[in-house]
Amino acid sequence: MPACFATTCELLCRQVLDVFDPSRQGVSLSVFKCAVPQHDQMVRHLFLEYRAEATQEDLEGGVQKIFLGRESVAGQALVHHGLCVGEPSRIQTDGFLQTRGWNPLAASLAAAPIVRAQEFAGVVLLAQAQPQAFTTQHLTLLQQCSQLLAIGISASEWYPPERIALCLMPPQMSQQTALASLQSPFDQQCSAEEVRNG
Repeated sequence: MPACFATTCELLCRQVLDVFDPSRQGVSLSVFKCAVPQHDQMVRHLFLEYRAEATQEDLEGGVQKIFLGRESVAGQALVHHGLCVGEPSRIQTDGFLQTRGWNPLAASLAAAPIVRAQEFAGVVLLAQAQPQAFTTQHLTLLQQCSQLLAIGISASEWYPPERIALCLMPPQMSQQTALASLQSPFDQQCSAEEVRNG
């Protein structure tokens, strides 16, 4: 992740989480970017670029390998070019379980696309441990957050709607298993060396 964008994410996410969850009860804010198109030149999924979580101890930023498609609340925000809110009953009936897979404590989800001049770079996803947690003011703030993040995104990371065709992604556990099986022999040897050397 470029240093400029990382700094923007960190500063912005910390301020937003202070507003959403000043008592550190369980809110996370994640930035998912459009994956670079492959041979067919279409964006097929989103990947996690940055995540900040409010906890009792502190705000922690971190990234793990997570990919989302149109089955997720984040994906729906990108597909429909606008704000998308998911509550537990809707998540279950509409099949939006994928987004909850990496954050099982999330009872409320809201996502806003990162858009500039009718092109898209990704999605900002807010997860809250409490059901029906988001007010109109919260959703407005989330959309403002997505607009501010757009400032730090490079020109090559923007895609017009016709180049976005998100596919369905498997659950996170399946993704992690598949990614582990693709680990290169070099990576495996390095991991073994780290274990031996303590």
